[in-house]
Amino acid sequence: MSADAYRTCPQCFHLAEAAFVAERRALRALFDTMTVEEYERRYDALRAREPNPDRYLTFEEFIDITLTTDGKIAIEYSGECRTCSLSYSHTTTDTVWSPPA
Repeated sequence: MSADAYRTCPQCFHLAEAAFVAERRALRALFDTMTVEEYERRYDALRAREPNPDRYLTFEEFIDITLTTDGKIAIEYSGECRTCSLSYSHTTTDTVWSPPA
């Protein structure tokens, strides 16, 4: 059995959130230097770019689960972001059945 799926890349999303927060702070610091209308226009434009996890579905996962005839199960997981190259892989095996002695 195998499954491939795209998930939200935690690194890309975190970087986008951090950039958004910094940009929002910078805009708030400028509040007294512009008209209310200009501030609201800029704030609305900023809010339209607020990070949404669905915009960062760039982490492709691969999962493979195999049960062999000798009673071993192998689970393989790997994933890689197509944007930032964050990657991870893990493999584990276990015995779920042993032939009678």
